[in-house]
Amino acid sequence: MNIYPDFKDGMILNTDMLNALRDRPNDVINAVFREFPDGIISGFDVSVSENNITIGGGIVKHDGFIYTADETTICAETGRIFCTLDFSAETSNNCTITQAVPVFLREQPETEIFRYIHSEGSVLHGVPKNFNDIKNGLKNSIDISYRKISCSGGYIPDRKITETFAAELLEKRNTGISDTVFAYVCLNGLASPLPIIKYLMCGEDISVREMTERLAEKLDSFANEKSAQKPSVRKTGKISVS
Repeated sequence: MNIYPDFKDGMILNTDMLNALRDRPNDVINAVFREFPDGIISGFDVSVSENNITIGGGIVKHDGFIYTADETTICAETGRIFCTLDFSAETSNNCTITQAVPVFLREQPETEIFRYIHSEGSVLHGVPKNFNDIKNGLKNSIDISYRKISCSGGYIPDRKITETFAAELLEKRNTGISDTVFAYVCLNGLASPLPIIKYLMCGEDISVREMTERLAEKLDSFANEKSAQKPSVRKTGKISVS
């Protein structure tokens, strides 16, 4: 049975009403994201300072329910590291961020936040700013190219990836109208994988990592405006008038 508080002037709230205020928002949130598959919905921005990694709070769906995670700062470890979410806590709507060295990783976890390869004695950097560097997953840098953002209809790459792609695409020469439209769609925020699938002309089973690789190929196919050759000027002789 659902209990909804009915407020009136001068009344005193009882525990049932307060509990309803606590519980009902979760039901609403679960209904809003009902069509989303399990995975990260929003948040979990990453910044690095002196080998300390700060992960912002976020929202994630797991086993059909919505969870939240608070901002967390962790120390970078040495080796090949995966950062994921842990749902083993007894609380019903909160999860924690953990690091692990996957000895046998048979498949990518739905809740991977990022990964990195950190060499001993080196400084860990944040997410690269160049799209090709994001795609290549530079050593000693945060790699978010495997992060799956849950949305209506499937998964899309992290917004930082699509926005970086769009910014670099708009600097290219010889792009068409469809390229420009897609770039502005990315800058406005993708709400579905359909625009990427149509733009890349690929199947719906494409992974977010494959999307990033295909988008990088798109960038490479266009000439860079800065390196493009200047148009040649035809020289003409002088005309004398007598």
